[in-house]
Amino acid sequence: MVAKAGDSCYGGEKEAVNEQLRQEDRREAEATFDARLLTRDLLLKNGFSDVEIQEDASLAVHTSRGEESVSIDFLISVDGSPFMIVKCSMALESRERHVIALARAAFKSPLPLCAITDGLVTRVYRTASGSLYSELKEDFPLREVLLAEAAKIRSEPVSQMRREMETMILMAFEAADCPRVPAVSKNAKISKDAKGR
Repeated sequence: MVAKAGDSCYGGEKEAVNEQLRQEDRREAEATFDARLLTRDLLLKNGFSDVEIQEDASLAVHTSRGEESVSIDFLISVDGSPFMIVKCSMALESRERHVIALARAAFKSPLPLCAITDGLVTRVYRTASGSLYSELKEDFPLREVLLAEAAKIRSEPVSQMRREMETMILMAFEAADCPRVPAVSKNAKISKDAKGR
């Protein structure tokens, strides 16, 4: 959630600002929900099966305070092994580092790929290097294309020092007070606004 207007606002201005912030949070939550619906449809359309797609997955990350649970919009597994995570966010630029840190910190060996999408633009990253693999508008890469790219990536465990650094980055993002978007039901309908895109 966005910070509330402080006591320095006078009269009704404080409430007006807080109401505007609440409305912005609602709009972002609705847009993220639509992005999740669209992303799920694109994953299925582009070759992934229902069995391979886990929505609102909870991942364990080890921190100095113990084990923390971190949620991700989609965990994609192939042949029963985690393959890629996908985060839906309206803030592609600022959440890019978040999804890369999670793909590095939550697994013994980093996942080959991770992605972030706002439903209109999807960016896929090579997790180990953090480099951009693809950026598509209104689409998601095909399953076989992603598998071929992942096969080229050599999987190596993350060093303890690197894992701690990635965990700190991840927990900084998690500590941000962001609105929680409800899980997308497989039977949910896409809003009229999302269909028009």
